[in-house]
Amino acid sequence: MNKLFKFGIMLIAVSIFSGTILFARNYSLNSLAYILQAEKLGKRRSDIVEAIANCRRDLVIIDYSLYGSKSGKWKKHEISKIKRGRPGRKVVAYLSIGEAENYRNYWEKFKNYSFINAENSEWSGNYKVKYWDKRWQKLILSYLDEIILQGFDGVYLDIVDAFEFYEERNGKYIDYARNPSTGNCYRLDMVNWVRKIAYYSRRKNPKFLIIPQNGSQLLQYEKYRNVIDGIGIENLFAENGVIQDEEHTKSILENFKKIGNLSCPIFIIEYVYSINLRKKIIIKALNEGFVLLFTSFALDTLGSCFNLY
Repeated sequence: MNKLFKFGIMLIAVSIFSGTILFARNYSLNSLAYILQAEKLGKRRSDIVEAIANCRRDLVIIDYSLYGSKSGKWKKHEISKIKRGRPGRKVVAYLSIGEAENYRNYWEKFKNYSFINAENSEWSGNYKVKYWDKRWQKLILSYLDEIILQGFDGVYLDIVDAFEFYEERNGKYIDYARNPSTGNCYRLDMVNWVRKIAYYSRRKNPKFLIIPQNGSQLLQYEKYRNVIDGIGIENLFAENGVIQDEEHTKSILENFKKIGNLSCPIFIIEYVYSINLRKKIIIKALNEGFVLLFTSFALDTLGSCFNLY
């Protein structure tokens, strides 16, 4: 996208929206980078750290490890360098809490456990889990311990919408379907899981950030809203290169209204390459006051971020 076009869109957006976006804990984070395959950013590890440190984004989301494995874990001094690249920057670790990943070091030990469920048909190597199972939760909390020790400012929780997998019945979804294992609905089980992560981490770092991705239906629960510091949403306005179904977008925008007066930023991640489609999305997103990121589906680039600031 050329600079002239970007500047013009920003001027239009400023004319239709003004204000500020603050984290509940008074962190001003108005741009983001979301990179899970950071090895694509440079040939050497030091080059990769340098590229992320210099990206000029307020919020940086990366995996806890350069290659996803325990041996590739980011060092504390590397996280510190990335933080120092921009005043007030927060660096958070990606953490999947609703699916198991077969490239993680836990896989061989736990792959045959009963809390591992079906493979994700859209993402090979990822497996749905019974996220309410105490064995799974203990495993994820052990990862959280490592993330905190590495010096991350928080976690970016993926597959928070795993409850949808359990609500589906023969192609139809049953909202608030009951989980016979807990007596709760599957949504409430996820709310309780996110809260457990929040309280566990904040006993060690009271300012630890909790930012879920997707699952906006959970915003109806006050006890969920009270522990999160923002929310990321993928494919709000487009999917597979076309404008998203209007009802889908409308329902999520309605869910956002439940945030109320909380200073809770909304990060929109779109995997869109068409310039014309991007133009439409920029206007829509900035009109709503969202922070918008266009990036690759592989999450191997810094992408292009848009905001009002």
